[in-house]
Amino acid sequence: MPVSDEQWELIGQLTMYLGIASFLGSLAIIISYWTVDSMRNGVAELIMFMSCTKLTSAIALIIGKHGPDAGESSFLCQMQSVFSQYGDFAAMVWSSFIAVDITLIMLRRYSVDQVCKLHRRVYLPICIALPLIIALLPIWVPDADGERFYGDAGGWCWFTEKNARFRFYLLYIPFWVIFVYNAVTYITIGIHIWRQARRLQNFTALNHSAHMIDYAKNVSLYMFSYVLTWTIPSINRIHALVSGDQVYILNLLQSIGDSTVGVVDLAIYLYIWRKSLWHKSYGSHMAGPSRDNGRHTGTTRTDISTFGFRGKQQQHTLLSTLEEYNVDAANMYDGDEGSAYRPPPQAAMGQLMPLETLGYKDSISFTPPAAYSNNAINR
Repeated sequence: MPVSDEQWELIGQLTMYLGIASFLGSLAIIISYWTVDSMRNGVAELIMFMSCTKLTSAIALIIGKHGPDAGESSFLCQMQSVFSQYGDFAAMVWSSFIAVDITLIMLRRYSVDQVCKLHRRVYLPICIALPLIIALLPIWVPDADGERFYGDAGGWCWFTEKNARFRFYLLYIPFWVIFVYNAVTYITIGIHIWRQARRLQNFTALNHSAHMIDYAKNVSLYMFSYVLTWTIPSINRIHALVSGDQVYILNLLQSIGDSTVGVVDLAIYLYIWRKSLWHKSYGSHMAGPSRDNGRHTGTTRTDISTFGFRGKQQQHTLLSTLEEYNVDAANMYDGDEGSAYRPPPQAAMGQLMPLETLGYKDSISFTPPAAYSNNAINR
């Protein structure tokens, strides 16, 4: 049964209002990233960039039926098509780079600072240029009949029904390829962390592994949000391509899925941020350095942000790791940030693996200090 004009009108209105909510959700992520210091860390920068691209797709949703109503050759319709294609494709590429970040940190042992340098030098140019070329190409190049690729797609402007196969070539197939890559990445990292924890068999390794699993799990929420918002649109477009018919309920669900991406991302962003604050608060209350006769004997709780590692947490992680091997950190730390260390016998046996688990790129050596500084631990 074909979709009636009244039903298309309802879908258009719903898309517009939900698009406004999605726009505000993406905008809230961008503003909070630049204004709230606790949100400005690790992979959050990639999420912020991804939200910037989603603003363009949200604008396309807000335009709604006004695009096709203005005519397929109109500037508004063509602009809506470009915004929709660019925003959706760029967001997919950004999601793949989140998985790349996790791989570099957890498997390739890059430091967070090393990875963050890639965000604007490598990731940003790719995520701007590649999707933009793909989005603009259908405007410059006509189809086999000399007609435009972009036009009325049912509810908004995008690839026309005549060129529906390009929806899969330039969006849905790349999306599911990226999804499979992301899924394999998260599963591989989970197995890697689990194996390291079993091999080390000590509290520190298990503790750090739990934090790493929590980190990967939180970031993977964005992958599952994409599954929720893209599964129905994929089914709808496959059905329309195979049968040539439009189903009202599928188009309605696609409208809801496409238009709530920004809201879902904001909910996940706030959830991860809240957990990050909880971890920091928990760590400050549960542990801290203690001294016995001027020597450091307490266990320092490592504070790992669920978005990434920041600041001087590596220093505390180092001390905590050494303590778990029954090494007196007070005798090995002289308070000089540039000082070197010599590993204890356990480390020489290759058992200082928690440092690798935490993503250290460079090897670390240890040299016993001549004297112990009372201010070393509190830096």
